[in-house]
Amino acid sequence: MWQRAYNGEPMSGDGLRAILFDMDGVLYNSEEPIAGAADADENQILNPGVVAAAWLRSQPAGGVALFVRPAARGEFAGLACLAEDAESGAAYVVIGDLGDRWDYHTLNRAFRLLHSDPEARLIALGMTRYWQTPEGLALDVAPFVAALENASGRSALVMGKPAPAFFRAAFERLGVPAGAVVMIGDDLQADIAGAQAAGMKGGLVRTGKFRPSDLDGKVRPDAVLDSVADLPRWWRSQAG
Repeated sequence: MWQRAYNGEPMSGDGLRAILFDMDGVLYNSEEPIAGAADADENQILNPGVVAAAWLRSQPAGGVALFVRPAARGEFAGLACLAEDAESGAAYVVIGDLGDRWDYHTLNRAFRLLHSDPEARLIALGMTRYWQTPEGLALDVAPFVAALENASGRSALVMGKPAPAFFRAAFERLGVPAGAVVMIGDDLQADIAGAQAAGMKGGLVRTGKFRPSDLDGKVRPDAVLDSVADLPRWWRSQAG
């Protein structure tokens, strides 16, 4: 999630002072930038791995089993991370987006790690159900977490969207209250409903995984934009 803060007086008539952006589907589709989107500096990116690693460092020491992409493993440096073939010894089992690296063996290894210790915590780096790829929609992390919850009989501690704690970490990092933040995303549940539950506004873009039927549900976005390129015009309109 990319964040942008504005210091000083509110910049919109609604008192909005900061913007949070979902990245994939809003700023780019897969790796293709969406017209009108800006580049995001690394220090402006808050991802669930950062939040989860900080939480783990505050907990009693124990083995950490990571089911994340190789590029994300660096966030967990300094923790007691288990070998990638371990099937026991985990106090924490961290489930992230593995994409097509998920297979039966990998999912079953996560289950065995949980089953081997009834006290092991299941940590989910978000509960997004699916995302848009060049080949079409693809499963995200939530279905795999749900399978492990069902098999292990325990609930996941969610460190990413749509958990309010994840959004709270973002606006606290920005130093602005929740009511002064708008979240721009393409996922009605994870981005918009999650942001609104945390006290923020939510703006839905018609890019990424957006489908027209999204607007027929119970969740009502505070704004609907054709793309992130329309955000400046909407922002100015809020100033009245």
